[in-house]
Amino acid sequence: MNFKYFKLFIILFVVVGSTLTLSNHINYSTSAEKMAEGVLFYMNEERAKLDLNPVTMDPILHNVSFIRANEIMIDFSHTRPNGLPWFTVSPYTYGENLAIGQSSPAQVVKEWMDSPTHRANILEYRFKSVGIAFIKRDNGSYYWVQEFGVDNTTIKLKNLKTSSSSKNLSFKWGDDLPFFVSGYEIYKYDSKTKKYNYLKKLIGSINNKFTDYNVSSGTTYKYYVRLYKTVNGSNTYGSFNKVNVTTKPNKTSISLKQSRKKIVVKWNKVPRASGYELYRSVGSSKNFKLKKSFSSKVYSFTDKKLSYKYKYYYKIKSYVKVNGKKVYSTFSSVKYKKPIM
Repeated sequence: MNFKYFKLFIILFVVVGSTLTLSNHINYSTSAEKMAEGVLFYMNEERAKLDLNPVTMDPILHNVSFIRANEIMIDFSHTRPNGLPWFTVSPYTYGENLAIGQSSPAQVVKEWMDSPTHRANILEYRFKSVGIAFIKRDNGSYYWVQEFGVDNTTIKLKNLKTSSSSKNLSFKWGDDLPFFVSGYEIYKYDSKTKKYNYLKKLIGSINNKFTDYNVSSGTTYKYYVRLYKTVNGSNTYGSFNKVNVTTKPNKTSISLKQSRKKIVVKWNKVPRASGYELYRSVGSSKNFKLKKSFSSKVYSFTDKKLSYKYKYYYKIKSYVKVNGKKVYSTFSSVKYKKPIM
């Protein structure tokens, strides 16, 4: 890291689009470099206790942290002097810690670790880089800033869950990203063109669920989802997250015909079904057990050697097989018959 560059930046400090003026009573000595290195050392020591990868000093975030350090000398707040939230200072910052008064890196990191929100930033596993600013004013005041960065290409959606019926499908993901996400983009695979096409934009970090009604039953659909962050009119993007969802096959219906010690069960063919599972309960409609599985080309079954003393209850469901796993339809309506003596 070229700290001479950082000193030059401090001396020639300019804030674009702001009326911020630097005080003449600020000590920009080389001790700021050592203070920043000390904070980096102690925060990485805390991360190591949880087997988290160390964060590295980033020159862009370093510059951003000094912008914020000068701003908090005007107003010690996560709101900037221009009235905008702290994260509008740069599209590259995803977390911020502020402090005032602590005289050493060890002390400021300890106090941040004693605060749940500041501790969460230091131990956030998705943070990969940091910018650290320390300023000591001539009046003895100490100001500290941490600006955290991520590698967008490594961010994956957490707690991804999918659901479907025969008429629609949905997927959602965790809204725990502490990165002030502006929204998400959805892309859908077109099997004809063999391409993913832009489908929809979800605005807002908590708008974390998507439902697609333009689907067919018993079919697998492929999507990509990526987050985006908008700052000052520019977007930065996360990595593409792949989502595969299979819609349930249609529900079938059954018909029964009894004869001597036999009941013939028939069901309707379901498009794209891989097979069917027939369930039976004897004497009541409460204790169904799988009677037999059938391929997609079989639509009837004769249940033999039955007793005329009991009623036999039946229901059936279809399924499609995807990567060795079965995706089931809902059950058909229950029907029953009693064999003829």
